[in-house]
Amino acid sequence: MDSLSVTRANTSIVQLLPFDSKNKYMGAVVQLPSGQYRLLMKGASEVLLKLCTEIADIENNTSTELASATRESLEARITFCASNSLRTIAICYQDFPQWPPAGTASSTNPQEAEFSLVLKSSCLQFLGVVGIQDPVRPGVPKAVQKAQHAGVVVRMVTGDNAITAQAIAT
Repeated sequence: MDSLSVTRANTSIVQLLPFDSKNKYMGAVVQLPSGQYRLLMKGASEVLLKLCTEIADIENNTSTELASATRESLEARITFCASNSLRTIAICYQDFPQWPPAGTASSTNPQEAEFSLVLKSSCLQFLGVVGIQDPVRPGVPKAVQKAQHAGVVVRMVTGDNAITAQAIAT
């Protein structure tokens, strides 16, 4: 396996989907050595898991349908991580024989896809979920205490998973 810098240098990025706080995910399309295209996505686990229809088995290089019991187990794991103040990020992908996929070409640039159309008909494969600890910055708890002591009602505004936000706030 090559180093990350070698892999990046030898990978052709075809299209990027920048992070959008409304959608809570981002993606990149790369051309594989086989000539196929791979859409790689990462983002809020509760959002991306809903878009996945399959789960990848990386040991056997296969995928299977994402059964409801497996989905429920993953949702429970995401909730567990979030309730322990971890920001959860899902990783998923889908391979395509051509880019853009048929019927998804952008009206402004026919060499790029309209991602909303791609995701409507996608069969994303769930690869995994990671929990990232994002500790409260130094000085924040004391500043909140001071504000509360001064009579200020403190509210937290975040784009994070609601369970993660609640766990961090308490």
